[in-house]
Amino acid sequence: MYPQSDFVGLGASLYFEKHLFIQGVRVVALNSSEQLKLDIISKLKLKKITKKQACLILNVSERTIERYLEKYNEKGVRFTIHGNKNKVPKNKTSNKLKVEVVNNPQSD
Repeated sequence: MYPQSDFVGLGASLYFEKHLFIQGVRVVALNSSEQLKLDIISKLKLKKITKKQACLILNVSERTIERYLEKYNEKGVRFTIHGNKNKVPKNKTSNKLKVEVVNNPQSD
């Protein structure tokens, strides 16, 4: 029913950190740009398209395509996912502080 790999694209509604297991297969959800990047790099790796064609499709330089290929060889499907995805910024204002400020406004 499902392909026996660790990748099945489910669109942008799910995130990488939320893993699904369907019949014992790990499913990784990618958004549309990640899916496109994966598709183009895998076709390039299979020599179905050239580097120049990949550059035109993804609108990046040949050097970037080379970096993508290196990452694809190292990480596989997960090369498309940015390292900061689903991480909270260190300088984010906490919800507790936001609520406190809204509930206790200072008068001038």
